[in-house]
Amino acid sequence: GDLRDQGPRDLIGDLMVVAAGAAIVRYQHHTRKASRTAPIWAFNAVVWGAAGLVNLCLTFLLMPTGLSMPGLPSGRSWMVIAGLVLLCTYMGHGCFNYVMPRLKLLLLNLAILLEPIVGIALGMAMGLEKDWPSGWRLAGALLVMAGVCWALVSEGLAAVRRVAAVAEEI
Repeated sequence: GDLRDQGPRDLIGDLMVVAAGAAIVRYQHHTRKASRTAPIWAFNAVVWGAAGLVNLCLTFLLMPTGLSMPGLPSGRSWMVIAGLVLLCTYMGHGCFNYVMPRLKLLLLNLAILLEPIVGIALGMAMGLEKDWPSGWRLAGALLVMAGVCWALVSEGLAAVRRVAAVAEEI
């Protein structure tokens, strides 16, 4: 896992994470501006239609190579990925794009941090997830949840102070 030195693979993975973070910040910047001027359905159709088209092209290019996800035949695994992109991801990011101009980016990004934690908790509650997370993962989840709660409470207190300041002026 993460505690072993894997040589150049570690560096490549770390660089990919940094690049993904930069891409997300850029995406949020452009999305915030574009979603104020274009209807959300049109914006989502263009952004995720293009992403879906790229995914379908990759699907059909990679199917003959035999690349697969563990436990699934190669052709079916890529079709499952295409279905996830077209349904779950489109709907999830559609909601994300809808609330982006209405919320502070800090709060939106904090909510995104909770996504895997809530997903695992829901999976366990519905009996879909059989394995309990390790102690380190539970500790990490609690740390993330504490950070999100702290930020939300801080944001709420700041909003109360702003309202109180406006009330004093009146």
